[in-house]
Amino acid sequence: MTFTEGLLRARGQIIFILALAVSMAIIVRLEALSTEERIQAEVEQRLAVSPADRPRADEGLRVLEASQASFDAAPGADTARDVLVALVAAVRSGGVTHADAEERAEALLRRVPDDALATLPDSLKLLVEIELPGAAGLMP
Repeated sequence: MTFTEGLLRARGQIIFILALAVSMAIIVRLEALSTEERIQAEVEQRLAVSPADRPRADEGLRVLEASQASFDAAPGADTARDVLVALVAAVRSGGVTHADAEERAEALLRRVPDDALATLPDSLKLLVEIELPGAAGLMP
C-alpha cells in the first residue's frame, strides 16, 4: 500500500480530525469575543438617557412627584396605584433607575394600608412587565 492509498483509506478519519480542529477554533474565537460583555455594554448604552430624551424623562419625574404628593395626602389603593403607574412611566422614560424604582415601590407598599393591599396586585404586574428587579417578590 502506498502513501496515497493510505490517505484515501483514512479520509474519513482525516475529515473527522479536521472538523474537530475547525470546531475548536470556532469555540475559541467565540470565547474571545466576550459576547456577554459586549451585549451588556450595548444594553447599558440603549438604557442611557440621551439629551434629546431628557424632557420626556423630566416629565415622567414630574408626574411621579405629583402622584407621590397625592398619595402622601391620602394614602390608599387608588393613589398607590397612581404612584406605581407613574413609577413605571418614569422608569420607561429614563427618569428613574430600576434600583431606585424598586426601593420606591417597596417603601410605597410598606405605607399602603393593609385593607388596600388586596387591590394592588394588578398594579404590581406593571412593574414586572418592565422587568424591575425583585418586583415579583413584592406581590403579597
